[in-house]
Amino acid sequence: MKFLLALLITTIFACNSKKVYSEVVQTDKIDPDIILFNISNGDRTDIANLLLDIEKCNPLAVGVDVIFPENKLSVEDSILANAFEKIHSDILAYKFDSTEKEIRSIDKFRKLGLAEGYTNLYQIDGVTSHFTPIKELNGKLAESFALKIIKQWKPGFKYNFSIDESIPILFQRSLQQYYYFVSEDLLDKNVCDLLKNKVILVGFLGPGDETKQYTPIRRNDKNIERKPDTYGLVVQANAIRTILEYEK
Repeated sequence: MKFLLALLITTIFACNSKKVYSEVVQTDKIDPDIILFNISNGDRTDIANLLLDIEKCNPLAVGVDVIFPENKLSVEDSILANAFEKIHSDILAYKFDSTEKEIRSIDKFRKLGLAEGYTNLYQIDGVTSHFTPIKELNGKLAESFALKIIKQWKPGFKYNFSIDESIPILFQRSLQQYYYFVSEDLLDKNVCDLLKNKVILVGFLGPGDETKQYTPIRRNDKNIERKPDTYGLVVQANAIRTILEYEK
């Protein structure tokens, strides 16, 4: 029975023969490099102010896991565009829909960002378990949000995976194993000091379950409710670590 169970786990969570994560091995250590910020229900002005306050703390990279696909109030859009212009290391998110059509932020924001990366994640039996760091589409190469952030963080980074290779996400940390803040926390100088030379991911972390997904992390929590368990921003943070640890 134990052999059959092990085989089943490997079948579900192994997406290539090079690296197999047969179970979730979580750490109780806070990630030393990646810090999360919750936009909550803030509007574009709130997000702009948050980004500008983060920039003052001199991070190495700022990943914005929010897509702004439409024009809104001109004042709000101008404020957010001004923020993107002033940030020196911002990576913007985009995604592919089911037909491989790109869904991106409007051009007024895109042209001011340093780079863009897609956030698509893939499921097996309804569980988000793997992603493709780099893919070829219509003769062009596209890089994931996680990979783009790493290349800003670690210039000259060399990866060991192939184009279009799907790799399993190494889920090491849930939300509790990251420092995570809201904009008001930046009033504390100690929080700003913590952000210096760090990778900052900005996105939605509640309230509510919007962006939450079913992930293998739920296997480690016997008391978890029957609903999605992990915010997309946390999955992206784990994807960054996955790339760094891949075939190390």
